[in-house]
Amino acid sequence: MELKLKFKEQHDLQSNTHQRVFLSLGTNINKRLEFLRSAIEKIHQLAATRIVSVSSIYETEPHGVAGQPDFLNAALEIRTGLCPVCLLFSLQRIENQLGRYRTVPWGPRTIDIDIIYFGALVRNTPLLTIPHPRTTTRKFVLQPLNEIAPDFLPPQADRAISFLCENCPDLHHVVKLSEPVLLVEEQSD
Repeated sequence: MELKLKFKEQHDLQSNTHQRVFLSLGTNINKRLEFLRSAIEKIHQLAATRIVSVSSIYETEPHGVAGQPDFLNAALEIRTGLCPVCLLFSLQRIENQLGRYRTVPWGPRTIDIDIIYFGALVRNTPLLTIPHPRTTTRKFVLQPLNEIAPDFLPPQADRAISFLCENCPDLHHVVKLSEPVLLVEEQSD
């Protein structure tokens, strides 16, 4: 099923201000590192979007469905002028281009790209929930995020990412494997 949105004005697609957004990426099928690199390259090419920071790569135990391969995970900080729904659709298009099929919830996947935080936005709709609802209980999300933004104070939170990571109840193993997948040149705002 294809979703079509009606926009009142063109500026609904892009705004004049670029929001600070955090993404979580995960993959556990076939050439995991190649899928991470490809996803990051495609995010880098999105309109009105630039990558600010990329975490190291972490190998993590899967959640939810037993008997699947371990995941590679990373976090990105981006600045985007896209609206949240436009960013979501852009990320889903990247997932589809990389062979993502949504057949088993929490099951194996070529790539998963989640919007964790979008500026100070808090939204809970059938299409999009921000902040991501399970962020504070998932070490595979918090640990890479803590590497790139330990002092970030999430919307409606009274503690920074570093505190949330240190106090995360998740007992799954998260192991740092390597330095960032893609070195991002610093750009002025």
